[in-house]
Amino acid sequence: MTSIFGGDWNQVSAESLPFNLSGLGLTMAEIVDAIQNPKVLGEERLNGIDTLLIGGMVNSQKTLEARAGR
Repeated sequence: MTSIFGGDWNQVSAESLPFNLSGLGLTMAEIVDAIQNPKVLGEERLNGIDTLLIGGMVNSQKTLEARAGR
């Protein structure tokens, strides 16, 4: 997290956070896998990194299951 005084990054313990990000990578992978008919809609450079804007349809039930951690 960043310091409100200088903007420097400070490490904090996972237990002190009001949320759990431990399964975020898996959840995002499941959502990406659930995209039907993906299409590249555009390209953009963000903070020096080339990115792609991808569109498609996602089955909302699969997304809910992924977010709930099944």
